[in-house]
Amino acid sequence: MTESPDSLKVTAYLVSPLAGPAPILDSLLEWAMCVHVHGGNETRWKVDRRFPAPDIATIPIPLVRERIGGWSVACCSSPILPAIYASTVEHITKRIAVEHSDLLAPEERRQVNTTGFWTKSYRLPLDVRRVEKVVWFARGNRKGLVDLLKQVHAIGQRPAKGYGRVLRWEVDKGAPDAWWFAEDDAGAGTVLMRPLPKCAELPRDLIGFREYYGACCPPYWHPDRYGDIVEPV
Repeated sequence: MTESPDSLKVTAYLVSPLAGPAPILDSLLEWAMCVHVHGGNETRWKVDRRFPAPDIATIPIPLVRERIGGWSVACCSSPILPAIYASTVEHITKRIAVEHSDLLAPEERRQVNTTGFWTKSYRLPLDVRRVEKVVWFARGNRKGLVDLLKQVHAIGQRPAKGYGRVLRWEVDKGAPDAWWFAEDDAGAGTVLMRPLPKCAELPRDLIGFREYYGACCPPYWHPDRYGDIVEPV
């Protein structure tokens, strides 16, 4: 980093509905940074749950990382959504077109597998929400964040279908120190702001969480990252 880290508020203003969950900021930044680390867009898709996950914190991002419970966790909150104007559930469907089955190789026409392989059929639900913006609190280098986020034009799932399009990014200094924890307005305790490992280093008065089995570092979907965690509710 060329500057000392600051407490930041990162805001993505959206011009289309958000499909699926909004990403945690460090995972979004690592995805965007892969092109610089490895030299091409294709490397973004090299991580596969069938193979071991890459070492933690090997991809540099303009966020501070700190150790907690044996993990190196980025100083950023989970995404915060304001008022939701509207929500619905759409479906992603796929099935093999039986009217074109004669295009298959003769040995493949006897029985078509619709539960696996490329001919698998599915109908998956997709939560779609209309929100004005998504907010994260973080600690890091503002200029580095601004430069890297210029490459991110959409967030959430199905961006190729037009969901989650970002109108603009704003990165403001002077934000509250709320990347991991925040003080409850009523003074009831310390509010959890992002997934963290379940460990003795957590505040004793922690509130607003549930115990879970999941990840606290990207890639959040990889089994090698799974462990006992606490996450916001």
